[in-house]
Amino acid sequence: MSQILEQVNAICDRLDAALRDILSTLESPATRETAEQLASVEHAVESLESKGVPVPEQLRDLLSSLQEQVRKTGESRDALDAILQRLQTWTDLLSSQAGELPVRNTARGKPGVREEDLEPLIVEALIEAGGAARADDVLTAVEERLGASLGETDLQPGPNGRPRWHATAEWAHQNLLDRGVVEIGDQAGVWQLSPQYARKSA
Repeated sequence: MSQILEQVNAICDRLDAALRDILSTLESPATRETAEQLASVEHAVESLESKGVPVPEQLRDLLSSLQEQVRKTGESRDALDAILQRLQTWTDLLSSQAGELPVRNTARGKPGVREEDLEPLIVEALIEAGGAARADDVLTAVEERLGASLGETDLQPGPNGRPRWHATAEWAHQNLLDRGVVEIGDQAGVWQLSPQYARKSA
């Protein structure tokens, strides 16, 4: 879970930076001025050529420079369109799957266990296991502690075939990771307490 979130966050950070750069370029007063200058220079060049007057080299260089700047602005617009199209695709995809995706259950009043209910139970299970254990073993220990607290909604299978409360437990584990209570284990699929919390439990 943590590695997936790290990858998603890294992608979103890069996308955010690129989007800000694009918008900064498109919204810049210099961009509008460049477009206006290009129109004026193109008109001047066309006027000179129509009269058979040689176009000064400096004016042609200026024309080329302005055309290149406008071309880059066009690329920025194309990139923005591509981002918007990709976002729309993701929105459509998520909308089509909304009824099947596991949702974080944190709001009071909703049926089922919440992340805040599971966090201390995960810590207790890890303490009893000596500070580290396979995620499935931790979930089994937590389930034993929950007992009848798990309702029908919790036990329904999610898209991956596992009980829906497991997704809530994954988010609870992520919360503990964010607070430094647990850390990523050396082995995949292993949850473990951070050293300072492991020492407290010893």
